[in-house]
Amino acid sequence: MSTLPSSPVASDLAANAAGVQAAWETPEVLEEFEKKNLVPLIPMLAAGGYSTMCSKPMTSLDDWKGKQVRVGSAAAGKQVTDLGATPVSLSFPETYEALQRGTVDCDLGQLAPNVEAGTFEVAPNIGVASDAGIARSAGAITAGKKYSELPVAYQQVIFDSMSTTFSTMMEVVIGAKAQAVEQAKDNDGSVQPFDDDVQKQMAKYAKTLADKTAEKAGVTDAPKTLGSAGSEWAKSVSELGYDDKGDFASLDEWYPEDASYDKLGDELFEKVMAKHRPE
Repeated sequence: MSTLPSSPVASDLAANAAGVQAAWETPEVLEEFEKKNLVPLIPMLAAGGYSTMCSKPMTSLDDWKGKQVRVGSAAAGKQVTDLGATPVSLSFPETYEALQRGTVDCDLGQLAPNVEAGTFEVAPNIGVASDAGIARSAGAITAGKKYSELPVAYQQVIFDSMSTTFSTMMEVVIGAKAQAVEQAKDNDGSVQPFDDDVQKQMAKYAKTLADKTAEKAGVTDAPKTLGSAGSEWAKSVSELGYDDKGDFASLDEWYPEDASYDKLGDELFEKVMAKHRPE
């Protein structure tokens, strides 16, 4: 996911739709669920893009050198190391106190949970990607054995609800970004894109990491599949009118409180998910 474009709204919508499509189109992914006796309803949810939340601004390559950065995945840790910082594995509930005490300099993750945790009181400086980004910790929505034992009509009702599940998740995730920007400003922080030197190195390593991961997993076509899906959904997102109306730093000013992504959820269901509907 780190190889896809990054922006406050449009790119996150396209990336998540592309992730769903790529997962459904990768037999090896579906086989993993089957081996665990799980039925995928949404086989991949990438949620929001990752940002840095730091006690002091960290935008240039020199800023990254020697910093302690809390990460939530091995892939993100590798990217942090490549940029010259030290990844720290720390459970999320411990992160606020670690930032407050200076045990770590930054948290690297989604903005949404940090809005709820009040992280911006101690780490109000947000760093964002403007091209390739940080590897995301993806999840999925699955059903167990009892789902398959339900009457087909009941299975269909549950499966059909995944359209709204997807759109609602995106409304929550992106809406929280706007709240994060507002909270950062309220705490005298900043919202800045990473400098070009950071972005170029991040993009270069993201491609290397994606190719190595795909090769190791035996799905060498995965980056190409995801990239193609990302381009297709970027067009669909734009056609639906979900373009970014400004930059990340002013997201709290231009993002509508009543934003709805139901149309995208419907299109994703029709183009990708409907063919997997229980019959």
